[in-house]
Amino acid sequence: MEKRRIEIEPPVAVSGRTVLLITATSVHGRRDKAGLSFSGFKQPLYILIKGPGLPAKFYNPEGIEVNPDRIISEHPALREKLAKYSV
Repeated sequence: MEKRRIEIEPPVAVSGRTVLLITATSVHGRRDKAGLSFSGFKQPLYILIKGPGLPAKFYNPEGIEVNPDRIISEHPALREKLAKYSV
C-alpha cells in the first residue's frame, strides 16, 4: 500500500516576501508474516516566492525556475490553493 499527498505548507514571511513550500508526503505500508511495517517521507517539490507587487515565481529544489502552468497541469488540485497567492 502506498499513499501520496501533495500539500502547500504554511507561508513564511522573509524580508517582505512570502515563501511557500509545495511538498509531497508519501507513506508506504507492508504486511508480511512478521506483521506490519510502515515508512514515510516528505520531500519538497517546488518553492514559491512572492513579493509585494511582484509576480509569483516557482523554483524546483535545485533552484531552477519552473513555469506555474506546468505545476498546475501536473497537480490540478493545487489550482484553487495557489489562487490565494495570485498565481
